[in-house]
Amino acid sequence: MNAFRARSPSTAPAAPGRAFSRLARAGCAAALAVPLLLMLPGNVALAQAQKASESSNPPDTPSSVTVTRADGSLTATWPAVADATSYHVTYSSDGGGSWSLASENHSTNSITISVDNAETYIVGVRARNEHGDSGWRNSPSSPPYAPVADPADPADPVTSITLSLNPASVREGEGNSDGETTVTVTATANAAVESATDVAVTVGAGGTATPGTDYAVVTDFTVTIPGNATTGSGTFTLKTAPDPEVEGDETIGVSGTARGVAVAGTTLTLTDGDNDEVSAQWWYGAKLRLYPGTVSEDGGKQKVTVEAKMSFWGKPVHSTFWYDVTVGKSGDSAVAGVDYVAVPN
Repeated sequence: MNAFRARSPSTAPAAPGRAFSRLARAGCAAALAVPLLLMLPGNVALAQAQKASESSNPPDTPSSVTVTRADGSLTATWPAVADATSYHVTYSSDGGGSWSLASENHSTNSITISVDNAETYIVGVRARNEHGDSGWRNSPSSPPYAPVADPADPADPVTSITLSLNPASVREGEGNSDGETTVTVTATANAAVESATDVAVTVGAGGTATPGTDYAVVTDFTVTIPGNATTGSGTFTLKTAPDPEVEGDETIGVSGTARGVAVAGTTLTLTDGDNDEVSAQWWYGAKLRLYPGTVSEDGGKQKVTVEAKMSFWGKPVHSTFWYDVTVGKSGDSAVAGVDYVAVPN
C-alpha cells in the first residue's frame, strides 16, 4: 500500500510582490500582441480590402476636353482620370442636339474621329470603371476646317493652253498615195507647267466638214507638255475622201481639254480640190490629148490620135479602162457634116 505523501510544510507560498511582477509582465506581452496581430498576412489583406472599400466609387469627371482639327478628321484629348479603366466618347455636329458614338470603351485619353470639314463639332467624354460612369465633360465648339495654303507652294501660274496646227490647211486628195497627210498639233501654255500636263485632243468637234464623209474619223489622242516646259506636240493622220463636187473650202475643228486649265482650240481648213482647172487630175478620170492638136481645113483626110490618160487623186493608174469618145458637140464653131465629115463615136 502506497503511503500518501503530504506537501512538506517547509514549502512556503510565494511572496505577494513576486506574484504582481509576473502579472505585470503578462500584461505587457498582451499589449504588444495587438499590433503584432495586425502585421500577420491575413490581417494585411483585411486592411487592404478595407482601404479599397473606401474608394469603390465611379471615377471623377474629366477636367477638360480639347479638340484639334485636320483635313477630314478631328482629334480629342483630355487629362487622364485616376481609377478610370476606359472612356465613353461621343460627338455632335448640331450643338449637342444629337450625338454620335465615337467609342464606348476607349482605352486612352486621346481619340481621332473622321468628320466633315464643313461642320462644327462638340466632343463629349466621360470616364468609366467597374463601379460606374463619371459625369460628362464637353469640349468647346470646334469650327469648320479650312486648309491653310503652304506659302512655299505658290499657285500654278499656268492659266491657259492654246492649240496650233502644222499644216493649218490641207487640200482634198493631197498627201501620200492614200490621200493621207500628217498634221502636227502643238499645245502651248502661257507659262512653264510645274509638272507634266496632259491635253486631251479631239479632231472633228465643230467645223463645216463632215467626219466620215469629207475625211476619215480621227481617234482622240493626248498631247503632253513636259514638266517645266511651255509646249508639247503630237500628230494625227488626216485622210480626205474623194469628192468631185465643187462645194468650197470647209473647216475641221480641233479642240482640247486639260485638268484645271482652259484650252483654246483651232481649226484646220480643208481646201476644195475642185475649185481650179486641174481638178480632174486630183480625182479620177481620163485626160484626153490629140496628136496633132491642129489640122488644116483644106488638108483632106487626116489621121488624129486620141490619148486618154487615167489618174486617181493625181497619181497615174496602171490598169485597163475602156472609154467612149465623142468627136464634136453642140455649140462647137466647126459643124459636123458642114466643116468636116461626121465622126462616129
